[in-house]
Amino acid sequence: MSFTIDQVNEIKAINLISTILSLIGELFIIFCYYLIPSARSFSMKLVVSLVYSDLAYSIANLMTLVNSNPIVCFIEGYLRTAAVISGSVWVIVMLWVSYSQTKKFRPDIHKIFTKSLIINLFIANIPSLTTTILQNVNGTAYFGDELIFCGVCPDKYEIMLVESVLWAMILMTGIITWKLLVTLKEKFDSSHLKEYKSILIYSVLLALLWLPNTLDRVVMLIAGKPIYFLVVLHIGCTRAAGFLNALVYGKRLYKKLKNQIHDQKIRRAVRNSEEKLNKEIALLPNDSSSTR
Repeated sequence: MSFTIDQVNEIKAINLISTILSLIGELFIIFCYYLIPSARSFSMKLVVSLVYSDLAYSIANLMTLVNSNPIVCFIEGYLRTAAVISGSVWVIVMLWVSYSQTKKFRPDIHKIFTKSLIINLFIANIPSLTTTILQNVNGTAYFGDELIFCGVCPDKYEIMLVESVLWAMILMTGIITWKLLVTLKEKFDSSHLKEYKSILIYSVLLALLWLPNTLDRVVMLIAGKPIYFLVVLHIGCTRAAGFLNALVYGKRLYKKLKNQIHDQKIRRAVRNSEEKLNKEIALLPNDSSSTR
């Protein structure tokens, strides 16, 4: 590592700040999903599944603070790698469901969730399990901390096992997004596209977030050393994924939460008024005693 102590501390600070912001966004979405009954649609269930992947990624990023222990470094690297792939798979599932439902509506689409979850867990763990096997068999690939943060090492294995898979998925999200746009334009007018804005942005967002990370890895592989600016960009973009997800979906959930709180206040006010009225009625003399 060719960075100064000040540069290392700056990178760690960016990691910590971005991760905390993401954690706040992730926990907000999860909190709203379980608190607000009207938010528990199948599409939001997929979003929350993506957020859980983001949450695992954020936990791995926090483990950087204590990754001097080899066991902690291994767990951090395994969890980070699996979480990245898992999040990408959920984005593909979300886009595919949107495309499938637009093409031909299926009222039982929610039944694919269990199958999607199993496929997600299988695919997400392939790079991490492969690295674990290689680390224990011949050491050609391992979970180490070449970039301060524990991940797949050396860089050529990071590119082969993680980056190549990630960009294949990003390409797939682009293809599905394009097919979805074509279908929407065939079936609906342009105003209908506004309802799909948060979904359509995902393929672009995914590519923008992970491009600096891939460039950073490729430059390290070619030049043999990291470039400070690229590392900062890489850490800032990837660690902010959970926060950006909250911005994309948080507005809608915030409105639902605000409406629910408002409704609860109205119900509470009505209930208090009824109780007050009942107490006042109870204090009035009854008819029989007044006539005597």
